[in-house]
Amino acid sequence: MTRAALASAVGLLLTAAMAGNTAAQAAVRVFPQQRAEVQAPDRGSFLKVAKWSTLLGSGAALGYGIIANRQADRDYEEIERICAATPERCTRLTNGQYADADLEARYRDVVDLDDRAKLSLTAGQVGLAASLVLFILDLPSDPGTEDIPYEPGKLRIGSRADGSFQVGYTLTRQP
Repeated sequence: MTRAALASAVGLLLTAAMAGNTAAQAAVRVFPQQRAEVQAPDRGSFLKVAKWSTLLGSGAALGYGIIANRQADRDYEEIERICAATPERCTRLTNGQYADADLEARYRDVVDLDDRAKLSLTAGQVGLAASLVLFILDLPSDPGTEDIPYEPGKLRIGSRADGSFQVGYTLTRQP
């Protein structure tokens, strides 16, 4: 299931990357008599699709990893309950495998599910990091915007001449 989710995410990214180029090629085929200028897809639109697709794919991988890990834990607890109820079924061979073939098959399923969960959680974390990088790359780099200065109010704490305690706060009004 993790491979399918990963393949879907990669396919979605490739589809988004090729969408702008395909539209430009279609325009050239429909109107061959006109000289068309083919422009490369906008970098910003690719980043917008890629960052959200990566975030969505990462979330799906993490969700699957969490669910698979919990299921593996429940299945292993079931093996432990079987061993507590019938210890003779839990004897191990010299190679470390369970002597009971059914119990060994259950254990192998738990190990496989746990391995898939680890892979999925790792892929989700890598995807989140990639998504973060894409979000940072998509930040506007135009220095033309003016910062709005912030001047916080002034807090005054002191005592009066009569010995009483005074706390004051001055608000500044922005034009």
